[in-house]
Amino acid sequence: MWVLAAVLILLGLLLVSPVRMRFTLFYGEPVLEIRLLFFRLRLPAKGKKKAQKKKKTKTNAAKKADGRVKKKKASGLLSGPWDGERIRSTLLVLKDLLAACGRAGGFFLKGLRLKKLWLEIMVVRPDAHQTAVESGKLNAWFYGALSFLQNYVQPRDLYLRVYPGFWAAQETVAAEAILSFTIARLLGALLLLLAGSLKPLFTFIQSSQNKGELSHAAAPEEAEAAHSDT
Repeated sequence: MWVLAAVLILLGLLLVSPVRMRFTLFYGEPVLEIRLLFFRLRLPAKGKKKAQKKKKTKTNAAKKADGRVKKKKASGLLSGPWDGERIRSTLLVLKDLLAACGRAGGFFLKGLRLKKLWLEIMVVRPDAHQTAVESGKLNAWFYGALSFLQNYVQPRDLYLRVYPGFWAAQETVAAEAILSFTIARLLGALLLLLAGSLKPLFTFIQSSQNKGELSHAAAPEEAEAAHSDT
C-alpha cells in the first residue's frame, strides 16, 4: 500500500514538475541540457565530448603521417557546424511542424515558458553585396519568427541581433535559450494530436471498407450478368 502511494506521488510530481531545457551555441558547438527534478541529461556528455576530440586528434595525426587525410561526415542531431542559415532552417522546420499539429501545437506553446532567448549572428558571405542581402533576409525572417512566437509566449529575457560582418573573414553565431514546460502539458498536447488524427483516420478506414464492400457486392452481379448473356 505504501509502495503504491509512493509511486502515485512520484508520478504526480513528474506530471506537474517543470522540465527545464537549456540550449547554448558558442564557438560552433551546440549543447543541450535537460533537467527534471533530480534527473539531469546533457547532450553531448562532457566526458564523451572530450574523448571524441582526443580520438579525432589522434586519427587526424595518424592520417597526416600517412599522407591520407579524408573528410568524415558528421552524424547526429547536434553535430556539424551551426551557422545562421542552419538555425533558420531548423526553426522553419519546427514552425511547420507546429502549424501541422494545429490545436496540439497551440496548446503546448501556451504552456511553454520561455525564460531566456538570446541570439547574435554576424553574417559573412563571399562579397559585400551578398553579405548585406543575406543579413537583411535573416533579420526579416528571425523577427517574423519572433513575432509568431510572441503570440503564444512572452520571453522574459530577449536579445536578438543579426548584422553584416563586412570586415570579418568567418561567420560567428552565439545563442542561448532557456525554456520550461510540464509533462502534463506535453501529454495533453499529445492527446489533442491523437484526438485530431483519429477522425480523419477513421474516415479513411471506413471509406476503404465501404469501397471493399461495394466491390464484393458488384462481383456476383457481374458474374450473373455474364451467365445470362451466354
